[in-house]
Amino acid sequence: MKRFTLPVVFLTLLLTACASTTPVMSIPEQWQKGLYEFKTELKQSDRIHSGVLSNGLRYHLVENQTPKNEIIMRMHVAVGSIYEQEDEQGLAHLLEHMAFNGSKNVPEGEMVAILERVGLAFGADTNASTSFEETIYKLNLPQNDPQMVDTALFLLRETASNLLIEPSALAKEIPVVTAEFEARNNIYAKAFKSAFSAWTEGLIYPERFAIGKIPVLEAMQAQQLRDFYHRHYTIDNTQIIIVGDFVKSDMLVALEKHFADWDNSQAPVAVDIGTLKPFTEPQVNIFTGTGLPTQVSLNFITPWSKQEDTIETRRANTIVQLANGILNYRLSSLVLAGNAPFEGAGAGHSVQFSAVELSQLAAQTTVENWSDSLAVLVNEVEKMKRFGVTDAELIRQVSAVRNALFTAAAEKDTMQSGVIANALLGYINNGGFVTEPDLEFALFSEMMETFSLAEVNAVIKAQFERTMPLIHIQSEPAFNADKNEVIRVYQSALQDDVTKNAVQAKSEFAYTDFGPMGEITEQAYDETDDIHQYTFANGVRVLHKPTTLTAGEVLINVHYGPGTKSLPKHLPGLKELYNFYYVAGLGKHDINELRGILSDKDVSLNFNARFNGLGGVFSSSAERIDIQLQLITAFITDPSLNPDLLNLYRKNIEQSEKERKTTLQAVRSYELTNQLYGNDYRIGAPPTEALLARDFSDIDTLLQQALQGYPFTVTVVGDIAPDVLKDAVAKTFGALAISATVPEREWVDDFALIAPQTFTLEHAGNPENAAVLRRFKTVDRSDIKRSATLNVLADVMRLKVQAKIREELGAAYSPAVVNNQSRDIKDDGFIGFDTLTSPSQIPEVQQAYTDIIAELQTVGGITEDELQRALQPILANLASSEERNGFWLYRVDRLHREPNTMQEWRNLPEVYQSITVADLRASAMRYLIPERQIDGLILPMTHTASQ
Repeated sequence: MKRFTLPVVFLTLLLTACASTTPVMSIPEQWQKGLYEFKTELKQSDRIHSGVLSNGLRYHLVENQTPKNEIIMRMHVAVGSIYEQEDEQGLAHLLEHMAFNGSKNVPEGEMVAILERVGLAFGADTNASTSFEETIYKLNLPQNDPQMVDTALFLLRETASNLLIEPSALAKEIPVVTAEFEARNNIYAKAFKSAFSAWTEGLIYPERFAIGKIPVLEAMQAQQLRDFYHRHYTIDNTQIIIVGDFVKSDMLVALEKHFADWDNSQAPVAVDIGTLKPFTEPQVNIFTGTGLPTQVSLNFITPWSKQEDTIETRRANTIVQLANGILNYRLSSLVLAGNAPFEGAGAGHSVQFSAVELSQLAAQTTVENWSDSLAVLVNEVEKMKRFGVTDAELIRQVSAVRNALFTAAAEKDTMQSGVIANALLGYINNGGFVTEPDLEFALFSEMMETFSLAEVNAVIKAQFERTMPLIHIQSEPAFNADKNEVIRVYQSALQDDVTKNAVQAKSEFAYTDFGPMGEITEQAYDETDDIHQYTFANGVRVLHKPTTLTAGEVLINVHYGPGTKSLPKHLPGLKELYNFYYVAGLGKHDINELRGILSDKDVSLNFNARFNGLGGVFSSSAERIDIQLQLITAFITDPSLNPDLLNLYRKNIEQSEKERKTTLQAVRSYELTNQLYGNDYRIGAPPTEALLARDFSDIDTLLQQALQGYPFTVTVVGDIAPDVLKDAVAKTFGALAISATVPEREWVDDFALIAPQTFTLEHAGNPENAAVLRRFKTVDRSDIKRSATLNVLADVMRLKVQAKIREELGAAYSPAVVNNQSRDIKDDGFIGFDTLTSPSQIPEVQQAYTDIIAELQTVGGITEDELQRALQPILANLASSEERNGFWLYRVDRLHREPNTMQEWRNLPEVYQSITVADLRASAMRYLIPERQIDGLILPMTHTASQ
């Protein structure tokens, strides 16, 4: 990948366009006068083959080999919840569910089973979604063999025109959908709906959330669904997208085989979405709830209608996004300076469901600081209106956007099939062109020469002057200001004497020299797997697998220091503070200065404490490998540890304390691991007081110790030549004055999953939410056949729990099976059930668990068909895994401590194929027993109090 910089002509134009006295007309002036003609032309991507079958069905086929052998299928139906009548609310989404519940040629309950038999897992490879305006059916084929393709197209056709929607099947599915409603009906959803209703007043959308309303759902009749189905699931409303590793002519034949005889063609039904209510005065919306974080937002809302996709339209939209990107940068800079009245803030501009243009500034704060936070947001808008943006800000933002487009253009030949499919879905919704990344880069490069500071400032000023804002505040019940008080604070802030932001000069990165280059003392090459190994004189070990799976992409995994397994038990909270410490910046650059330096660089920051080491996974490119490794090394050796940012960390911890009981999911996240492992805070969430007790002196000590007496390993996968990587490592990690030790496989035994046990946890969320957990202590992952058998057993359990609890009982939307065997903790592992249900259905779910376990342990209780339905998706995904850099990063990194890991991987398909029904039953008999059993409930406090 070649390095690029902004053209000198662009920088000069920005700085001189408004003041130039030369008679030569600048490019921005030519544009403003209508004299400039773009050399770049918009055109549809050549890779897309769009067409129409003889019956009028539209399709879009794209041959693409990233990843190889895989195919993405999408069936887009242009109908969503806004097409429902009052007595149909939730119908479109319910109909989506019914697609899996019986059709002309597929008996009820068989569709998912058919997919599983050919290698598609329900949820991971097979899914669907319903929104306001569309329903999308999604199949991700892990293999491109003809049988899988034929089966997938057959089932899409069944969904398009052959659903039966029998009353008996509907009666069983309605409880599943109402369970889904309750699972999502938490305080955050209610807060969002309140804000959404306020800024879409006059439109139909607030009354047409796809999930519907429970009374309407419970009264739904099969004939209503059939009528809606035949009215809206038509040829004119449907488009098929297929992207992946196939031959276009063959795929077209297969598509015609299944869809050419469909004859339900009728004009799409129009829908009246209403008229957005304009705001001529500032509006206020307030929503409070227990545990809800305090957020303040300014929302500027105007109507929007679809625009023709032209260069002029794209240019105008680009200027809007640039200006709002600068505003967002300003707000985050205030947060990262450590002295703002809020803990997080941002700004954005978007179009919502083809009807509303929304400009939003939002801040997360405390109930005590809501007024100061609102005032700062108002002040930042006023600064934009009065002073606009600076040359330096615009240059930085343009450079960052251009860099992102440059990277995308460089990767265009290895663009993921899923990305292309999503682009085509956007094309269906919005029209216009699906353009190639290199064209978008060329167009932006030409566009930016036409930009002027005056035009950008005029656009952002108009954005905030064309309507009055809706001020939305969500908070905890302690918030006691009324709407009049909010307006008073807003009006007062408008009178503040705001000043123009100071221009911050861009610095050069100060961390380029870490001493003499390190020397490689050992190196080896594994020809079978194309893996290079290097050991430097200071003990740093590097594994490198070059790939071109994604052009330009380089993934880096760094492990150093003790890892969470070795953190001192008397310092709980150390891992959490380590995960944050890099936000404080470097000794020679505060975080905002560093952001400016890196804004146009292909680098990433993502430090986190993992079980076997500190470090992180980073994404970069060969072109930026030097500065990426310099950046990582700088944070390892010279972090700032600015106490102002420690205050920001603590404010976030204090807020999270308020949310620990807010929902069932929060309790699961914060409390479950501690319950299972006896409050071992090395792996569980420490209490708030422990988190607040940690400070940066603890991190300073940890970082110093981390470079003494521990391994230091680096794994690199991606599009980078060995010599380039060796040179970059030699100047950074290899130059460190350390003596890293040899990494070894180490089984630890001081962590203990407590079994048997019974427990109850409580949450303060939706009183209709309860979780029923049953887990069994198993074993670690030291035996490949034993581990594979447990994995298949877990998937058979998943089939049974879906059939029993979801389909038969209707007691849950998504009953789950959990399964884990540790690679590090001796004899540590668990398998079991986890179902979100209602308190009233807990006994049914518990009995279902007992029945399923008995079935698993009974001769004949597991069928050969169930084994194959569990096994085939595993085998299909094993076959496709090697097409992703992320897989190789994970697998190659393990070579540092597990030298047999590649051979183990090659043996896996054979191991899985050797598993029998008898193996699964034996595993169930060994592990699913009372002596290993953990029974848990997570109940609403209201339910516990009533017992």
